[in-house]
Formats: sequence, structure tokens, C-alpha cells
Amino acid sequence: MKRKISTPSLLLFIILVGFPQISETIYTPSLLYIANQLYASGNTIQLTA
Repeated sequence: MKRKISTPSLLLFIILVGFPQISETIYTPSLLYIANQLYASGNTIQLTA
């Protein structure tokens, strides 16, 4: 018995797979700014990523 993948399930899968890459692209460049604002070292801020 073959089961067809529905379009909403496939769309949800694509979004969930792409979300970590999008959030990493936004978050990583802001690490220096976050470190400066929180008066923390770069090493400490990297632990949050």
C-alpha cells in the first residue's frame, strides 16, 4: 500500500528543516553586539549559540 505525502506535510517539513539555517544566519552576526551590550566576553556569548 503506497501512501501519498500531502502538500501541507511536505511544506511543514521544508519549513522545519530550513528554520535552523535561517535563525543561525540571523543570530551569528549579532554575537559581537550582544557581547558588547551584556559586557560579556566573546567566548561566553558563543556558548549561547
